[in-house]
Order: sequence, then structure tokens, then C-alpha cells
Amino acid sequence: MSLFILFDILEKGVQNRYVIALILFIVFLSFAKLLLFLSKTRLLKLTKRTKTRIDDLIVKKTNKLFSWVIILFGFKISVAYLKMQTVYAKSVIDLIDILIILLLTIIFIIIGDILIFNWGHRFSKKTKSGVHDEIVPLLQALNRIFFIIVSGLIIMKIWNLKIIGVLTSLGLAGVVIGFALRDSLSNMAGGVSLILDQTFSVGDFIKLESGEMGEVIKVGLRSTRIKTLDNELMIIPNGPLSMSKITNYAKPNNALRVIIEVGVVYGSNIDKVKKVLLDSITDISGILKKPAPEVWFDKMADFSLNFKLLFYIRNYRKRFTIKSKATSLVFKSLKKNNIEIAFPTRTVYMKKA
Repeated sequence: MSLFILFDILEKGVQNRYVIALILFIVFLSFAKLLLFLSKTRLLKLTKRTKTRIDDLIVKKTNKLFSWVIILFGFKISVAYLKMQTVYAKSVIDLIDILIILLLTIIFIIIGDILIFNWGHRFSKKTKSGVHDEIVPLLQALNRIFFIIVSGLIIMKIWNLKIIGVLTSLGLAGVVIGFALRDSLSNMAGGVSLILDQTFSVGDFIKLESGEMGEVIKVGLRSTRIKTLDNELMIIPNGPLSMSKITNYAKPNNALRVIIEVGVVYGSNIDKVKKVLLDSITDISGILKKPAPEVWFDKMADFSLNFKLLFYIRNYRKRFTIKSKATSLVFKSLKKNNIEIAFPTRTVYMKKA
């Protein structure tokens, strides 16, 4: 509404249309300069008071571009006000529209990149995953492609080109490319799923559905690298990995339950066996007091009374070392207390003919 009032005032006070057009351009130019000055002196001071740096980066990287958009818009208004019905004037206006669209495209790309980068940084810091190194560049590339395609279609519309044919060609090209790269795209989608779902992070020790175990070295966009207990490197495509069953020993925390199965001969004192098993592991470092270790009388088998000694360790990475030490102490304690460990036996009765 204020723009129309300005037109009215200028038309009443100035008779020359070229002078009015020049004045309009100067007004927009002054407004752009004022906006740029305020963004550098006032707006940046306000954004620095916020907890995030996103607004600071957006203002710093886009304030000049926004001022150029305003200047170009003012130039378009000035040219349009002259109402010159010539091919040259229309071409100038179309060129200005294209420049404005390109500038707005750059602005949206910059804002999108900043938001994606900030999200990836916070997500990586929170989950200790490879989002920042793997997914962020991909999302930023998709962000740029999207806005470039949109701006290209708008520019084609300005030039009165047929968009339907271009969209059809893009659709067919997408189908062909998708079919050719279906395996790679499947692995990339699997990698995104693994990272965003926080299935595991770098440093976690996992067990695959196939039985392999190892430490996660890198979670890539296409594949995951795992170092096995034999110090071998497994490279697994993310597509199949994202659809398989995975045991993550590092979640929900580093604590892990260890089970040692023991079979003693029939006739053994059950209460004594339980006490001996519990006492044998009391001095082992790394075993948690809470939850407390316990012994289950599990089964009366064919030739043995089966017990399970259960305890939690503080760090799952030491499970093999602690389990080995606990098993050795259990064996020694049973032998010291004259509790016989069962083994398969068979009694054969021979009858005289």
C-alpha cells in the first residue's frame, strides 16, 4: 500500500516519467543500503545473544544477497513504471526476474546448507555417529539440486519453454539411473537408516546375525567396517546389514551379564555348591556388586546337577578376560571343596546267562 502512495505522490509532484523511475530506483537502493547497514550493526548484535550460531551465520552470509534482491526488484519496478512496450524492455524485465530467482536460489541453498550442517554436527556429537561426515554432504547436495531444479523450471516458465517435456525427460532419466544404481542406492538408504536409527556407533562391539563379532570402525554411507576379534577387517554393505538382526553389546550401557554353566555329580550338596560358586568370584575386579551375582540350580540332567553362575561386569569389552578368570577360579574352588565335576558316564549291568 505504501508503494502505491509513493507512486501517487511522485506522479503529482513530478511530470517526467524517467525522473520518477530514477527516484523509485534510488528509494529501493537506499532501502537496500539501510537494510544492509542495520543487519551488520543491529541485527548481528541481537543474533549473538542467542544460544545458537545458526542465525548469525544466516545473517552474515545472506544480508548482501538480500540487499541485491531489493536493488534488482527496485530496478524492475522502475523499468516497469516506464511502460515501454518494446521487446528490449520486456527482455530487460525478464533478465531482472532471472537474476532475482538466481539470487533467491543461492540464498535458500545457503540457509539449507547451514541448517543441515548444524543438525548433522549436533546429531554426530550426541550419538557419536558418522552423520556429519557421511550424510551431511549428501543432504547438502540434494538441497542444492532441489533448489537448482526448481529455479530452472521457473526460469523456463519465464522464457515460455515447455516444462512438461523437461519433467518427462527428468522422470525417465531418474528411472534409468535408479535402475542402474539400485544396489548402490539400497546400500545408501541402509546407511542412512543405520545412522539415523542409531543402531550402533563407532567403537561399539556388535554381533551379526551370521555370528561374526567385532568392533565398529566406521559407519559409511555405503558400507560399514568392522574389526573382528582376529584383527580382521570386515566390510559389509549397509543394505543387507540394515535388514539383519544385530546384537549391540554397548547398548543400553556397557554393563554385560556373564553366565558360567557348571555340572556337578549327583549327591552333591546343593547349598554348598551355590555358596562355593558365589565365593569363588568375590575378589574378581570388574564384577558389579549391583545387581548381585547369583546362582541358579538349573536342571537335573542325565548324569549331572546343572548350575548357572550369573554376574554382571562393568565393561563388556573385558567379558572374555573376566569369564576366563572366573571359570578358572570356579574350577579350583570346586576341587578345593571336594565337589566333583560331572562328566558323561554310563553304567553297564552284565547278567550271567
